[in-house]
Amino acid sequence: MEGPESILKELPLKECGLNVVVTDNQSPYRTRKVRFLNGAHTADVLASIIGGLTFVDEMMNDPVFGKMVRKAIYGEIFHTVNLPENEKQFFADSIVERFLNPFAQHRLLSISLNSVSKWKVRVMPSLLDYTKLKGELPEVLAFSLAALLRFYRLSKDAEGKATASCNGISWPVSDSPDVIDFFAGIAGDSTADYVRKALANTAFWEADLNMDYDLRYGYCVKGSDTEAFLEDALATLCLNETEASDFMGFWLPLMENNPYNVITFQTTAYTDAAELVLDKEPDVEIRVNMLWYASDEFVDIEPQELNGLNTSLDERHGLVVSEWGGEVIQKP
Repeated sequence: MEGPESILKELPLKECGLNVVVTDNQSPYRTRKVRFLNGAHTADVLASIIGGLTFVDEMMNDPVFGKMVRKAIYGEIFHTVNLPENEKQFFADSIVERFLNPFAQHRLLSISLNSVSKWKVRVMPSLLDYTKLKGELPEVLAFSLAALLRFYRLSKDAEGKATASCNGISWPVSDSPDVIDFFAGIAGDSTADYVRKALANTAFWEADLNMDYDLRYGYCVKGSDTEAFLEDALATLCLNETEASDFMGFWLPLMENNPYNVITFQTTAYTDAAELVLDKEPDVEIRVNMLWYASDEFVDIEPQELNGLNTSLDERHGLVVSEWGGEVIQKP
């Protein structure tokens, strides 16, 4: 419950035996729920369906998949939630107990609905945070992405119904039409091309997961100087005042209080990996992709020349396509 401690004087919930936490910031507890409960579901059910299982408790009692779920919860997700250890342990234990309930009859297929968007929100943040903390990929969470791609290697019938199969086991795939159509369109590709195209779909992940970052050039900027730096850099990269304001409104709150920010703007490493397909050729095409990470100390990096990466503001005319975005990356 979010509010002042004094609220417990008016609502004696603890005296009633209720396990209530009063906090001035509910966000870590919301993150705990999404990552432990929803994230463990989404990370593990697709592989379990491919393996021929039907219910959540069946998954938990399976010698292979049950071990996988527990490793995801205790060995990986656990480290990415910023709460006291005892609170995380209690919640993790309660999730396992919930998953083991044989009376819930919770079908894995019902959890699999819209798994692409669920994976991005529920699993991907834990995977990225674990990698940043530990300097290595979390095995189960990384495997869950592979399971998702295999689960979605589907075909559509004449009525648009999507199904997939593996080793004699088949299952329906339920997602939005655009997701189903995308995977149906690449299902006949080679495995390598199928994976590459799926990971490159920035509409799914808000990043190209194939992208090989170019971190040779950039800038190390004090957090307090980041606003001024971005104003100059974005103008040089041809974003107008509205676009630059939107860009900074999103990123600056995450950057301005850090001791330093190491910032680089991707060029061909991004544009080659994330091809822009348009129905009409624009007069001006502007693409800005910023990669950055926070640092406690100054990082010596060769300065990046930003002039010429895009057209200038004075040369904007006619039909302008402007794309901007960014990504927080792990410190090398």
